[in-house]
Amino acid sequence: WVKPLLDKGVTVISDRYFYSSVAYQSASGAPFEWVIDVNRFAMKPDVAIYLDIEPEEGLSRKYMHASRFPEYEEKEFLQRVRSAYLRMVEMGLLIYIDASKPLSEVYGKIWDIVYGRLLTE
Repeated sequence: WVKPLLDKGVTVISDRYFYSSVAYQSASGAPFEWVIDVNRFAMKPDVAIYLDIEPEEGLSRKYMHASRFPEYEEKEFLQRVRSAYLRMVEMGLLIYIDASKPLSEVYGKIWDIVYGRLLTE
């Protein structure tokens, strides 16, 4: 559903994409490079941001929401997921933002990145 919207000139914002596939599949045991390679034909976004936070702090922010996948909420697993995301940051695939900072600061950084990208197009 993304491609038809883009073809119409619509800006699409998504909270999941192949980056999450890479992070979660490699954390589950698939080779990181293989998952990257399998997704090499996926459309690449104009901007991709990674909001980084320590697993413990992220879990503490859930506020009693039940998960469909409780196995994805184990700290050790989430640390592997985080490591995969940080690896993608190092590869230049994602822009890093420290999400442990105050909300206004995180929001401001996201706004600057996204708004800056929109102005250059």
